[in-house]
Amino acid sequence: MVSVNELKRILKPYFKIDNRRLDCLTQMLGALITVRTVNLVELAQAMNHWRCFRYKRIRRFLKEFNAFGFETLSKFIA
Repeated sequence: MVSVNELKRILKPYFKIDNRRLDCLTQMLGALITVRTVNLVELAQAMNHWRCFRYKRIRRFLKEFNAFGFETLSKFIA
């Protein structure tokens, strides 16, 4: 699996969010790279968290994704 700690270190300056959300983001990115799909069930299985909470955590994270602010997201993508 992709080094989640390295991703977290790289993304931290771009996203001013708490560590739990940043951890969820980096876990999701690592899972996306590993499983090469956007299927939430497969992503949840590839993440390194307790099984019963992963799927719900991904859904909650995506539901509240606009909390980042699209300005921050656009700076990261650019």
